[in-house]
Amino acid sequence: MVPKDKKSTTIFVFLIVFLVGAFLIFHKEVSHDYFLKIKEKDSGEVLVKHEVEPQQEVSLWYIHSADGTPITQVFQVIDEGKLDLKKEKYEWYGAGLETGSELDYSIEDDQVVISGYDRAFESITIRVASTVPQIITVDEEEFDLSELAALGTSIEVVIKKKPNYSF
Repeated sequence: MVPKDKKSTTIFVFLIVFLVGAFLIFHKEVSHDYFLKIKEKDSGEVLVKHEVEPQQEVSLWYIHSADGTPITQVFQVIDEGKLDLKKEKYEWYGAGLETGSELDYSIEDDQVVISGYDRAFESITIRVASTVPQIITVDEEEFDLSELAALGTSIEVVIKKKPNYSF
């Protein structure tokens, strides 16, 4: 129902503009900009779709297949829709683990912590292992890869920007 006189119409239009503006501002504050997707690499089937935002941490935890040390890789979602490797943590050095002198090393809670990486990934491909657990954690929610896909399946972890709908 639209008012018929000029003053009421002006107030009505102002009220509608105000409500739409308030909705858009509030909606932007509570919505996330990106999705983290875990999908089968070959088929493209999305196995997990989880809202994330820039600066949010995502971790991959697994057991080193040769040396048996638990490894945690900590990534951060960055604005370009990538996963930036921030640090790796493990209990002892194993074959293939980082040893470069350009990186920062520390010991925290009886674990070696390597940081100072300059590595951002558009996607991370992981083959679901039959011998060790592999868990991706986002917002304290854990995704066990062996429960998402068949053993030996290549999965891909990607960050996708949400569509921007405009009125």
